[in-house]
Amino acid sequence: MTTTNQLGTPNSYLGNIILGGPVIMPATIHFVQGIRDGGSGQSAIGFVPSVPVMMTDDGGPGATSYYWEILNWPATLATAPVISLSTAQVAYVTPVPDGAYLIKLTRRDGGILTTDTRFFAVADSEGLSLPTAGITGNMSNIGASPLLAQAAGWMGRADAGTNVMLDAYLRWIKAATKNAQVFSIVGGIQTHNLDTFKRIGTISIDPTKYPGYTTAKFQAIIEATTTKTAEIRLYNLTDGGPVSGSTLTATSNNPTLVEATVTLPSAEKVYEVQLRMTVVDLINTDSVTCSSARILLAW
Repeated sequence: MTTTNQLGTPNSYLGNIILGGPVIMPATIHFVQGIRDGGSGQSAIGFVPSVPVMMTDDGGPGATSYYWEILNWPATLATAPVISLSTAQVAYVTPVPDGAYLIKLTRRDGGILTTDTRFFAVADSEGLSLPTAGITGNMSNIGASPLLAQAAGWMGRADAGTNVMLDAYLRWIKAATKNAQVFSIVGGIQTHNLDTFKRIGTISIDPTKYPGYTTAKFQAIIEATTTKTAEIRLYNLTDGGPVSGSTLTATSNNPTLVEATVTLPSAEKVYEVQLRMTVVDLINTDSVTCSSARILLAW
């Protein structure tokens, strides 16, 4: 790490010791939001919107001055969010939309000026912590050289105001490789011709074994004979009731994918997939069919 003193000459660091000068602590950003600790001198992902982020200079108290600023922020905001206590060792900012917020800390300790630049990212509805397309601000903090910009992962000029291409690549790659845990409950053809629910598959799921998942979906492929309606649902056998929002229907006589986003209890439960035909005629020659059903936990 290299800094300059009041005379403009460089100082070389060995840890926190300046060779030929007093011991100082360099600027070191530390992000914390609620119980989520980003770590000292680290960028952080997975933060949530509308909750204050505490930004601490882990270089410690007693510096001559501190200055916090936001270099990049989501393009949906016309201006950067306001930093509270921007000239204190501990500052606060409340992010609103998802995306990346690039923070720069400038610390002056006597005649020594040091800086640290890190980002924190607010996850979107799918749990993705990525920059927003057309991010506002620029990357001038990494230097005016295009080579320095590219070395930092910026596909464009160091003073460019946006980097839509890289944003799009990141979102596509993350979406294509996003983690998911699939629980297959029904396999093969299952049919039914009554208006009472029939169990067609059973499974036990313990969400605590999959920490950090952001979305649970109930998905099924169902069909019904002409004029009839197939109805399928996920039933919590342990607690004795249907999972809220899991009831799905289809009227097509071709296999139809239906799905619902559901909330699973945090403890292990046994679930059934139940199928029925909503209306039964006196002469019942109709039926409904399920050829697949599953629960998907996604990160």
